[in-house]
This record gives sequence, structure tokens and C-alpha cells, in this order.
Amino acid sequence: MMSLSQKEHHKILGMPQTGEMANLSARGASLPSDEAGYALVALIALMTLMALFAMAAAPSIVQQTQREREKEAIFRGRNGRRNTHFLQRTIKKRQAAWPGSATN
Repeated sequence: MMSLSQKEHHKILGMPQTGEMANLSARGASLPSDEAGYALVALIALMTLMALFAMAAAPSIVQQTQREREKEAIFRGRNGRRNTHFLQRTIKKRQAAWPGSATN
């Protein structure tokens, strides 16, 4: 009878076999111990810089959004004024054209 360590394992859900697992752990140990973790430190530093740049850009984005809202409000106000004048002129024309109106 074979022991568990000698038994060939099947790939279940993509799990590597016993021999492959040993190769993976040997590859991971190839870095010297004084260099382990520098990638993590570099990643944290990069994320910190990105956060700082995002915080620096946030006020200008807020100001730009406010300007866009103001432009939209001005546009809608001018449109409303123009439409009101058009409506008033149309009403006056129709009242003048209506037979028996007080303006005739």
C-alpha cells in the first residue's frame, strides 16, 4: 500500500499536484531575505502618491462642477425669459386678432 505522500494527486479545481506544489514553494524562496517585501513597500508608496494626487485634484473638480451648474442655470434662465416674451407677444397678437376684443 502507498503512503499519502507517494500517492499521485489529481488536479481538483486547478490545484497543482504534489510535485508542482514543491516546485512553486522552491521558486518563491529564491529571493534573498533582505530583499523580500520591497515590492509591497513600493506598492504602498505608489498608492499613497496616487491618493495625494487625487486629493489635490478634488477641489478643482468640485469647482468645475459648480461652474457647470451655474452655466446651466444661466442658460435655463435666459431660455425662460425668451419663452416668456414670446408667449406674451403671441397672446397680444391673438387678442388683437380676436373679433370683438377690447383693443379693436
